[in-house]
Amino acid sequence: MTNDRSMTPPSLLAQTAAVATGLLLLLLLTGCGSDTVVASSPSPPLPERPAPSAPPTADHRLPLDVTYVDSAAYDVQPGEVVCLEPGTRPYLVLTGIQGRSDAPITLTNCAGGTARLSGDRFGLVLRHSKHLRIVGSASPEDWAGLVMDGGGQAKVGVSVDQRSTDIELAFLEIKNTTFAGILAKTEDANAGVPPEERFVLQNLHIHDTYIHHTGGEGMYLGSSNVGPAQHELAGLHVHDNVVVQAGWDGIQVSNATDDAAVHHNVIHQSGTKGQTYHGNGLQIGGNTAGTYHHNLIVDSHTWGVAVFGKGRIDITDTFISGSQGVFIDDRKEVLPDAPIRLQDNSFRKVSGTVVEVLDALNPISVTDNRLDGDNDWLDTGDGAGTNVSLAGNTRAALDSLRFPGQENENFCLPPPSPYANLGLSNCQ
Repeated sequence: MTNDRSMTPPSLLAQTAAVATGLLLLLLLTGCGSDTVVASSPSPPLPERPAPSAPPTADHRLPLDVTYVDSAAYDVQPGEVVCLEPGTRPYLVLTGIQGRSDAPITLTNCAGGTARLSGDRFGLVLRHSKHLRIVGSASPEDWAGLVMDGGGQAKVGVSVDQRSTDIELAFLEIKNTTFAGILAKTEDANAGVPPEERFVLQNLHIHDTYIHHTGGEGMYLGSSNVGPAQHELAGLHVHDNVVVQAGWDGIQVSNATDDAAVHHNVIHQSGTKGQTYHGNGLQIGGNTAGTYHHNLIVDSHTWGVAVFGKGRIDITDTFISGSQGVFIDDRKEVLPDAPIRLQDNSFRKVSGTVVEVLDALNPISVTDNRLDGDNDWLDTGDGAGTNVSLAGNTRAALDSLRFPGQENENFCLPPPSPYANLGLSNCQ
């Protein structure tokens, strides 16, 4: 019997082999077939938050058994560095520790490990102190070398009170408090005080903190009461912070002046206690003005942003998802001609009307915002309506927001993300 292959011309055999080889190569390159593993260029590494600097040379070293430091017992001079020995102490109270504007005093962790404040009362308390930097340094154990862990018992992580002012809080981890992560106010500081002696909490600068699992607000800045007895916050600057799973509002600001700036923060899963009136991502409280921009506000229980301020408020370039949108009401200390502007914000998966306005006094503009959904843009009540203008707002499909590094407590976004310019601005 003649062999079948011998009947095929050699040239045709060569052509068939070439075609088969080409098909095999094409399959390998294109990844056809459900089980095919395709070689591809690796994804770019996920950026990370900047690490704190190495611990500076300390002028004073506080052993673990020291929980109170006051100016009468400790001679700490402007410009000096105080470090906390690595390990756990229940709390620390600083009283009368005062630097100068050109030579602030720095409190940090000593080299070699993390300094933890973990007890059943509070973490760090500042009283009658000023020009003070509370800044975590590098630690081989943690992202930041200063950790305030309430353990579900301590009420507050860091408290700036009793007329303390000109404070910087940076590179701190604050967690597991029963109330606020950071509390900055002196209640009724100006009750009965003559005008020339009125206290103002100036230049509070909060950045690069990681606050999570708080029973109350992540940050409670300024008294929620409004009136002549309360002090203002001038020069407030809050940026590049991560606030996750706050029981109440993520960040609450009250009694802040026009130069307040709250920007490039990640506020995730606020209002975990499920309380309607304490479940906002960002709350701009009474007697407050300022700019609020480039924040990522995701999965708040109630509103992404709630506004009760006096006017001269700009909310821009912010992403709100997984909550209601923006609520605006006129409460106390309203400047009737002072505008409130919402511009260039993005709303995705918001419930109900995007913007609800009960403020009939301030001129309010809602312009050039984007919405993924068929929600109504505006609802008004309590006499509001003619003071509100809508212009240039559009509807479009918006990408979902995902934090690829969340399991590792990394809330940086990779460059391909359309929201990479929002939230943390200093990822590397």
